[in-house]
Amino acid sequence: MMVVEGTVELRVRFVVIYVPKVFPVAENNLGYSIVCVRIIFSIPEKHHSLMFKPHVSILLHLAYIEWYTALSQTDPNHGMFKISLKKDNNGDHVCSIVPISNLQCSMHLLLKFGPVAPPEWTSSNVLDTCQTFFY
Repeated sequence: MMVVEGTVELRVRFVVIYVPKVFPVAENNLGYSIVCVRIIFSIPEKHHSLMFKPHVSILLHLAYIEWYTALSQTDPNHGMFKISLKKDNNGDHVCSIVPISNLQCSMHLLLKFGPVAPPEWTSSNVLDTCQTFFY
């Protein structure tokens, strides 16, 4: 994905982040889940009355995220968790809109591939094209 702002092109890079257990979707006893942040946004104040009931507390900064599978068992060879994007029964990615205050920190994932990494993978598309990661 590429964003064009005026005459400057910006490459969009996705950040993978922890979500604290206080958010109800954490599926493990480690206290966090792993998500891919697709966009951070705010809802303009002029639209609040159209979207929310009066006197509702509206969060200023939100993130649209895609969930990764739960951290369950580690691989016996290297002790890392194997994860992939979580999908629902229709095969669609499981997504949410969460307050950015629930995002804890960025992290690194290792790509799972065979003897050679696919040449079409780039830093801009690898989170979309790689199916499995290790954490």
